Amino acid sequence: MNNKSKRLKRPLDALLNQIVHSWWVVMFLALVYALGLRSFQKKDSLMLCLKNQVSFLTDQKDNALRKKIDLEQQIASQKDPAFVEMILMKKLGVVPEGHVKICFKKSPQDILTFYEEL
Repeated sequence: MNNKSKRLKRPLDALLNQIVHSWWVVMFLALVYALGLRSFQKKDSLMLCLKNQVSFLTDQKDNALRKKIDLEQQIASQKDPAFVEMILMKKLGVVPEGHVKICFKKSPQDILTFYEEL
């Protein structure tokens, strides 16, 4: 063997000899790497879960704000007589004076009976 290859082999042998004698350091580094990798995976999973929760809560907030605005408009318009009349007609079926309320019966036989009476 020539002199150059002996010099290259000696540091390599020395490094391998050091690794063999300090195997516990290698095992410790492998364990730290594995635990670090697992913690990063948990962190990513938690981050995704929290992003989904933020999205869900943002949607709920938007819906609540829309409902709040709608209710505020209803409260503000309760002073308007035309609005009150519309709500009475729509929700309670009240008919203003001068108008005729028409009620339809549900079954076709009842409708035929209604026309025969006229």
